Amino acid sequence: MPSLNALMRDGLSPPPRYECHYCGIELTEENKTRDHVVPRAMGGLDVKWNRVWCCREENSKKADKFPTCRCSFCRKTIRRHWEKLHIRADKPGRRELAPSPAR
Repeated sequence: MPSLNALMRDGLSPPPRYECHYCGIELTEENKTRDHVVPRAMGGLDVKWNRVWCCREENSKKADKFPTCRCSFCRKTIRRHWEKLHIRADKPGRRELAPSPAR
């Protein structure tokens, strides 16, 4: 595992319990990767709240799709992503960047 200083410099905290975020298997140097919960290909940002530690297999399966897990972290991250894309037009000085989802 990289040093704590290297992880903090990268903006990513050490993996909790060294487990894959999606499947829970133990992470090793050979199988650990970082994954963007909201993929970069879908406009996801490279920020701390959009990254998780996971195994290579799960990262490959997920590819450029949204995660299938329904944990609170992933739900909050996806919600935060959509809120950033759909800035409310009723706020002064703000404009809507994308059409609002149908309700």
